[in-house]
Amino acid sequence: MLLYKYRSLSKESKAFTLDVINKQVMYFSNPDKFNDPFEFRPLISLEASDHEFAKYLDGLYQRKSPLLNRRQRRESIATLVKDKSRNHRSPAATKTMTDAMFQVTKMCGVLCLSDDPSNILMWAHYGDNHNGICFGFDGSSTNAFFGRAQKVNYSSVYPTVNIIRDHPRTFHERSVLTKSDHWAYEREWRIIEHEKGAGVYRFSTADLKEVIFGLNTVASAIEEVKAALGAAGCKPRLLQATRHPMEYKLSLIDIDA
Repeated sequence: MLLYKYRSLSKESKAFTLDVINKQVMYFSNPDKFNDPFEFRPLISLEASDHEFAKYLDGLYQRKSPLLNRRQRRESIATLVKDKSRNHRSPAATKTMTDAMFQVTKMCGVLCLSDDPSNILMWAHYGDNHNGICFGFDGSSTNAFFGRAQKVNYSSVYPTVNIIRDHPRTFHERSVLTKSDHWAYEREWRIIEHEKGAGVYRFSTADLKEVIFGLNTVASAIEEVKAALGAAGCKPRLLQATRHPMEYKLSLIDIDA
């Protein structure tokens, strides 16, 4: 499969867009910079029995305080389970955990892609009103860079994550990979960089499989992109977006290199 990134070729953005070709780099954004203020804010639940809470704390102590012996862990856990101001039934504990999880999530870097190269709204919003460009990358599972992408889920309600009962992968899927269904038309996929966070990351020249020019991309910009591709040794398939003769949609046609 191919995954796509819409980009602008306007004066302010052209240099960054051409860096994709010239330097084979993609920028992973910080979630704080996203245009949707509802993202990365799952509902945090600590609902659990005392036994489940104690088991969760025991695992936490073993990971975070490995020098504590078994007796010390049990004593500390028993104290916390009984403390109504700090245990899993405490509103304060829920708020503390929510704030902590939100801070952790904000530190990651995210690359947003789509599996749809001919979406009229995507071209309007992210492709500079159809004057820009769309890169198509190898998103197969064997690809070391783009193969890491995960499909975004869309929902009409906030996802809920139970910190005590749910697997850490569930928190990841529900918080980082869930968006409002208002955005479902984007058909988004995401690559998440948890360890290094936001920044510039390099991919292989061979990963670039398609370059699609917008409906209104000017000839001079097309020639500039072609020249950059040649200089970088990239040989992707070149396509042009055109109006469908009968329907409100785009057709993609091959063009000469």
